[in-house]
Amino acid sequence: MVRNRLILFMFFLFVVNRVYGTDDTYRFDWSPNGDYLAMSVFNVSNYDGIRVYSFDRTTNSLTITDSLHYGHANVWTVKWHPDGNYLAVGGRSEGVKIYSFSGSTGKFSQTAPVATGSYGGSTSDVWEVSWTSTGGYLAVGGGGSPSGDFGSNELGIYRFDNGTSLVVTDSRDVPYVSATNVVRSLEWKDDNYLFLGGQVTSYELGDIIVYKFRDGKFIGGSPLSYKEGGTVICSISLHPE
Repeated sequence: MVRNRLILFMFFLFVVNRVYGTDDTYRFDWSPNGDYLAMSVFNVSNYDGIRVYSFDRTTNSLTITDSLHYGHANVWTVKWHPDGNYLAVGGRSEGVKIYSFSGSTGKFSQTAPVATGSYGGSTSDVWEVSWTSTGGYLAVGGGGSPSGDFGSNELGIYRFDNGTSLVVTDSRDVPYVSATNVVRSLEWKDDNYLFLGGQVTSYELGDIIVYKFRDGKFIGGSPLSYKEGGTVICSISLHPE
């Protein structure tokens, strides 16, 4: 059954790319209850770069339920809030946007985001976002030329207040990141440690960096540890233990 669903999903991605021409799927994320799949699209021209599909477990089928236009730029990442009522979106030049979503209808509650965060200008990219397990904080990572809420820092933390605003609580200038190097992956461990990976062309290649975190702040000025992992670390997934 799992194998069949995987084959079906890969075929679905192929069909989406064929239907939308040159637009390409970059990231996808399942809602906490598994009822919906959110997708980010890049090389977007006239199509919506944020798309949500419902998943029918009986027929193993995916049906689009809603979509939104992030802006005239690439959408790099989408992540569901732990309660399934919000979707965090990041991409090129548009910063971070939080959209309200209704699980009962499969639709976004409104086309405008309920909260936004600035990351920089036209050459700045938000490559990854990651919620803490409670949804109280959102980690944001990227690259290019950051000049928004986190200043020139590539990594930052927002507090998500009552579903209405993003408030900066801390940020860091990641050691190996420069204008041409980016943070591509973020993963929380027990809400106390943030694992980070990326793409680099200098310094230590592809380090996995770990920051200690508590009450909205990074603890200490430097990363807790790091280990060289390769030229590009596009994704990090931690074992539950």
